[in-house]
Amino acid sequence: MSEDLKPIWAIIPARGGSKGIPKKNIVDLNGMPLIAYSILAARKSGLVDRVIVTSDDDEILEVARGYGAECYKRPAELAQDETTTADSLSHLFLYQLDLPEKVQGLLLQPTSPFRTEDHILRALQKSQAHDEAPIVSVTEPSEHPMKAFEISENGTLHGFWSDQAPYTPRQKLPKLYMPNGAIYIFDVELFMKERHFPRTGVIPYVMSVKDSLDIDTPDDLELAQILMKKRKLKDG
Repeated sequence: MSEDLKPIWAIIPARGGSKGIPKKNIVDLNGMPLIAYSILAARKSGLVDRVIVTSDDDEILEVARGYGAECYKRPAELAQDETTTADSLSHLFLYQLDLPEKVQGLLLQPTSPFRTEDHILRALQKSQAHDEAPIVSVTEPSEHPMKAFEISENGTLHGFWSDQAPYTPRQKLPKLYMPNGAIYIFDVELFMKERHFPRTGVIPYVMSVKDSLDIDTPDDLELAQILMKKRKLKDG
């Protein structure tokens, strides 16, 4: 890493509570706990200086430590359904880590197992090519947002964006993207000043729909098992 570039710390927030899939963050996915995919991808990228897991759950921390992550336990009040990622990171940076003057954060949600070291490497390189600008990974949604309807007070449908948009061919609508949760790159000093992730000047890192799969439900996990087996067979 160039001396002019900030050190890069990968942060993986992984709370213990999960209603849809019990112990979701360490559930087995093709022979490996889910969180391990994110830890190993960060370590293999070649640009990450530290890989840090924050969790309220001792079992998650033990598993993460076994895959080479630094582990920090967060208080239970920062592991509730209403707790934001920004809340948990603010606590980590403020009370648990000795921050240098400059550091670049790399947020990796553990529910994105198809985000590989290559994705991380390319996203970081893209940030560095733009003076370490913030990056958010995005993907094209399967359904175009401009085709959405809204139900009015009288019970009838009308286009949320316009009356014409739901009936317009997708090819004639502007190409839109949704964040997929896989990669967020940000300046930690600025984050701590504003207590939220950058909202302007953000550069996209576009990922495929397949690589953007987020594990949230049992159906997601079942699909991920199938895709991961196919990927391993393809890789030999």
